[in-house]
Amino acid sequence: MNAVFSELVTYLIKYLVFAVLAVAGILVGGHIRKKKDMKLEAEENASEDVQD
Repeated sequence: MNAVFSELVTYLIKYLVFAVLAVAGILVGGHIRKKKDMKLEAEENASEDVQD
């Protein structure tokens, strides 16, 4: 019974680690995307100012 409990705890820890990594990846990806969109928008605004 002790071995079964030990394996269960091991799988739960692995699951939690992967879940934390997934959430961190989503948050970082969203942050990077927002930064990229802001940079592209600033470049578009700058090019529109030059054309006017």
